[in-house]
Amino acid sequence: MNAEWTFPLSAHSCDRDQTAVTEAVRLFRDGEAQLIMKGLVSTATLLKAVLNKQTGVPHAGRILSHISVFESPVDGRLMLMTDPGVNITPSLQRKSDILKNALDVARKLGMKRPRAAILAATEKINYPAMPATLDGDILTKMSKQGEFGDAEVLGPLSLDLAVSKRQRPPSSSTARWPEQRTSLSRRTSRRATFCTNP
Repeated sequence: MNAEWTFPLSAHSCDRDQTAVTEAVRLFRDGEAQLIMKGLVSTATLLKAVLNKQTGVPHAGRILSHISVFESPVDGRLMLMTDPGVNITPSLQRKSDILKNALDVARKLGMKRPRAAILAATEKINYPAMPATLDGDILTKMSKQGEFGDAEVLGPLSLDLAVSKRQRPPSSSTARWPEQRTSLSRRTSRRATFCTNP
């Protein structure tokens, strides 16, 4: 990983997974940590600590969503994927909330104008057979109206087009990344592609 993305870390020794996640949640609640990473702890153990009504993470009226952060092995771009497991069949409103969470994380990682690809199996709107395509189009229009702040949101897009630096959606698609996308690099840009699970 590029040194540009390093963060100060402190070590805390715990002998059990439950103790480790309880300590991680406490550090987060007390403002000593800015995020909680799952690592090798089971999802059930982590969620039990996070969702505990007395000692868990306060939600402040926001939904809980899962965000994976990874660096592309091909070109070093930092990418986020949400929500692969917490919100199984989200409504359009829930997708909007998931996207807001992901954009918030991206900005906290230093991405000034993040890019979000709303994934679907095809770039064409195909409703009612594929509702995710319509949701992708609606979220794109919401973004153009300022709903998600300074971000580029495009959808529906297939995964290969979403992560390609030189992708051009088919001419029948309503979604298009700006041509400047091809100039992205790890050293010069803190932008990422996010993929929201339809």
